[in-house]
Amino acid sequence: MAAAIHSKASLILTFNLKDFPDVELKKWGLNVSHPQDYATTLFEMKPAIVVQKLNELASASNITIQDLLIQLGKTLPLFSSTVWQELGSP
Repeated sequence: MAAAIHSKASLILTFNLKDFPDVELKKWGLNVSHPQDYATTLFEMKPAIVVQKLNELASASNITIQDLLIQLGKTLPLFSSTVWQELGSP
């Protein structure tokens, strides 16, 4: 939280939501989001851009976008599944 305050960020992305109570966040004008919720929202807002970035990440790792989504599915299952379905992957 200190880094977010110092950098004047408005959002903290974390898997550890329980350690960021709303009462404390509001004191500093901060919001918190789980990475899966954030990524899913970004995909819903700008699917073409998210798919483009996923393709770039996959290419840089020398894997397919499907393999990248499988890897992401371990920590971001809803996001991965949503993108997978949108791409029409089996």
